[in-house]
Amino acid sequence: MKSKIILAALCTACSLLALSSLTSCSCSSSNEVDNTKIASSGYEKSTANELYKYDVFDNHICLTAYIGKEETINIPQEIDGKPVTEILSNTFYNIDENVKVVVIPKTVTYIESHSFTNNKLESIELDKDNPSYIIENAALMDKDKTILLAFPGKSSIEEFTIPSTVSSIPSGVFSGCTKLKKVKIPSSVKNIETFAFMGSGITQAELPEGVERIGMGVFWNCKNLETLTLPKSLKTIDNPETTCQNCPALKTVKGYDSTDAEEITKADGVTAKYESLGE
Repeated sequence: MKSKIILAALCTACSLLALSSLTSCSCSSSNEVDNTKIASSGYEKSTANELYKYDVFDNHICLTAYIGKEETINIPQEIDGKPVTEILSNTFYNIDENVKVVVIPKTVTYIESHSFTNNKLESIELDKDNPSYIIENAALMDKDKTILLAFPGKSSIEEFTIPSTVSSIPSGVFSGCTKLKKVKIPSSVKNIETFAFMGSGITQAELPEGVERIGMGVFWNCKNLETLTLPKSLKTIDNPETTCQNCPALKTVKGYDSTDAEEITKADGVTAKYESLGE
């Protein structure tokens, strides 16, 4: 019964992850005409063409969903004679598996988190003159390297080092990256959000001192994960019974007795042993 409850919780969380969006943008990631959009300055309508759903404002376009099946998506610099400036949450969520590359133009200056969740891309590319974002070791991030926005799910890269300017690993950012074997996490990271590494190919995960919270199901379905090491600084593990669910290769969870690290090994289906690193 407990495993069924956990699975239901995971499914619910996945749905919430898919539907999540930030509210700091003038647009809304929903295609329904709601009061938020109507109240937004310059909002005209929500519409679609053969490739995109999008919101039209008086002086710009916000993309809300990609509905095409092109192998290479060249996001247009303008639609309806207006510049495409924003990509909202879930625009490229779970897009058709035939899509391999997304090319972002220089006009796009705002990209919400979760825009590329659960993607199966080989690469994300960027116009060299884009003023707001960069691509580094396949990852899409802001110019200051403080926000990690996306990583292509089918990238051939096996190791990735997160910049020391990043303080939070976003929800689902490495989900489904099956070829990714190792991610080096800096001590600057305080939070690792829900399903951050779900279904990835990582074999060992060592969270450094400084990490204070990990979200639900962070390593769920990581088939190759053998060892998980958790720091003494860890204060919160959301639903520890989901942290390493469906990780058949997991042998050892190392952590401190003052944290909930041991709780991870008590979950249904988890056969890993707990190794104490001290109080």
